[in-house]
Amino acid sequence: MGYRRGWRRIAYGVLGVVLAIAFAACNPFNPTNNETTQPGSSLPLLKPFPEVLALDTPDLPEWIEQISPVDNAASLAQIRIRFQSPLIPLESLESPSQQALLDKFELVPELPGKFRFLTPRMVGFQSDIALPTATRFRVTLKSGLSDLADHQLAEDLAWTFHTPPIALSGLPGADTSAENFFPSELEPTLEFSANTALDIDSIEEHVRLTPVGESRSVSFEAALIEEDSEENRNPKDRFNPDAVPHRYSITPKQTLKKATRYDLTFSPGLRPAQGNLASEEEFTRALKTYGPFAFEKLDFVGGPGQGSAYGRFMKGIGQLKFNNGIVASSASEEITVEPPPKESPQLLRAYDDD
Repeated sequence: MGYRRGWRRIAYGVLGVVLAIAFAACNPFNPTNNETTQPGSSLPLLKPFPEVLALDTPDLPEWIEQISPVDNAASLAQIRIRFQSPLIPLESLESPSQQALLDKFELVPELPGKFRFLTPRMVGFQSDIALPTATRFRVTLKSGLSDLADHQLAEDLAWTFHTPPIALSGLPGADTSAENFFPSELEPTLEFSANTALDIDSIEEHVRLTPVGESRSVSFEAALIEEDSEENRNPKDRFNPDAVPHRYSITPKQTLKKATRYDLTFSPGLRPAQGNLASEEEFTRALKTYGPFAFEKLDFVGGPGQGSAYGRFMKGIGQLKFNNGIVASSASEEITVEPPPKESPQLLRAYDDD
């Protein structure tokens, strides 16, 4: 008998572990549900939300005063529904028996949190995280929902709202209309920021680096630049991961051509790592690689008509402009002035990579 009881305890113990693992696997926000992490980061790999089709804002029955948010919503917006009459008695606000009424409220995609009574006349969604960027949500009040004044929904009432779309910043290169470029290396690592975590495969699909006048683009690898681990983030950033920009790098798999202008294009369709709304805007920049070192022109700054004459020259200070950054010591050695100036004051000034 003792032998059987021992095996029974072991069996129950194994069953408990299996159930615990199954429960964790059902929670898409549990880091243990992710066997891999985001490339270049210790943060768990995010799973994309299911698609949600846009709905028009519905006409509300008289006994429902307000629904929010609708259309656009900030990441810290709260989902709230206000009714004309109480749904539950005030003394039953926290009663478990009244919580069954909250099953009539649904949020898709699901977020960690729950619907709760804020007042007898107001229901809100208490979320454990901020609303993720680039996501469309659907809120549904299910048929059968009623208040204490005997009003009742005969059919589901649903609407959608969305958080801000994908936005990129700190893009490398210059504006496509620019004439002057700071030359790019031939084997560059280009970086940019996004207002939400992006799908790495989507970056490689929708970003193109193409020599001007050619149709074939340069292939490259994309990666998330190392971020703070979940444990090292402050509570505010853990609640709202999109409060801090997400940094990414793109590295060409081949050496770029010299003295060549490239168009860098982020085409519509760039997907977030978790949200369900792809980008609709095209982002474009221009790059130009180093060419053979050459002198371009002589400019004057600080001359008459610009406030006052500057220094000892009537036209202002002369600036020698080159197509690439210079080595300051070589400028001092190789640039001469005739007739030579006196030892003081110093006539020529140069700075590395200027």
